[in-house]
Amino acid sequence: MNNSCVFIAVGGSWLNNSSVPSQFKALADRLVEKGVQVVLLVQGKMDEEKSVYPHIYNWPSKRPTKIQDALFLIKLINKYHPNCLITQFAATNIMVLIGWLMRIPFRIVWYHTLNTQLRLDWSDSQLKFLYLRERKRFIYRLATCIVPVSNAAKKDFEHTYRIYNKSKVFLNGLMNRLYESLCLASKENQLICVARFDHTKGHDVLIRAFRKVIVDVPGAKLILLGDGKLREQYENLVLELELNNSIKFLGRVSPDEVISQLRSSKLSVLPSRMDNCPLALIESLSECVPVVASKVGGIPEIVIDGVTGYLVEPEDEAGFASAITKILLDSNLQYEMSKNAKEDFLRRFEINKIIDDQVEWLQKIGVF
Repeated sequence: MNNSCVFIAVGGSWLNNSSVPSQFKALADRLVEKGVQVVLLVQGKMDEEKSVYPHIYNWPSKRPTKIQDALFLIKLINKYHPNCLITQFAATNIMVLIGWLMRIPFRIVWYHTLNTQLRLDWSDSQLKFLYLRERKRFIYRLATCIVPVSNAAKKDFEHTYRIYNKSKVFLNGLMNRLYESLCLASKENQLICVARFDHTKGHDVLIRAFRKVIVDVPGAKLILLGDGKLREQYENLVLELELNNSIKFLGRVSPDEVISQLRSSKLSVLPSRMDNCPLALIESLSECVPVVASKVGGIPEIVIDGVTGYLVEPEDEAGFASAITKILLDSNLQYEMSKNAKEDFLRRFEINKIIDDQVEWLQKIGVF
């Protein structure tokens, strides 16, 4: 055991196989193997895990943004004396600010959401948006390192906040479930789209494109998983286009149900207007499911055009319809892309490879 101690804000629970918490729990486990003491800070109750992993703490608030969360963090820092804080999402402001005030040497922030995404989906006042951006700029300046989850995110971060020479890119990773045989499985002409119903995700483009798909592929089905503020608007669009027998909204489902639906699908589609490094696409590759997605943001860093799927310009309904139809009607292409998807996942996105690289980097910069 060395003298290093790392605090990690994992977000929510990993017990239901949620992708981001599972990644950070895997990082914690690997650091513990290296002799590092790790304290996990979780949004939501994790009492059932404390017997096997004693250093798990729940934030006092549902979102750790309040004064009681700051006081709670100060108390834990005084107890464990960490030399590194790793944070993301809602916990970022408090952890970086308190870490800076208490002179924690390493204050590392994961950067998941592009500023350009936030701007496209923003519905409040422009003044508030600018205020929140400047507040985040202040916090990022106090961090010692930013970890964007794509090269596109690195460019977005540096362009937005004018902070340079502070970034280290790590793509998202997922556990390999070892279901290679699914590449050979016979499936119905079902497509799946896993995304929240926000403007940036482009569901309206996909719905209109699907009207063209079923002309060439009668009986094709589109399954939409997720929820959000625009769901009712898109449900009305489906009714307007008389596609309600072909497009189904399943709402927000468990991670296990997402995997079940993926395994029943020939194709995963994401028509984003802007996106970073969507875990839904990496999950698709892991389950041997080819992808048709927009050529924006970090998506081209996940999907190899013509190999593991097709990339289409955003807003291009005809392009999406053509790419989807081409894969659905060509079983040989479907097989090759399915096989390539799994191979590329194992090569670039399997969680153990990602974690090995992250741990090596943390050791190199002196965290332990």
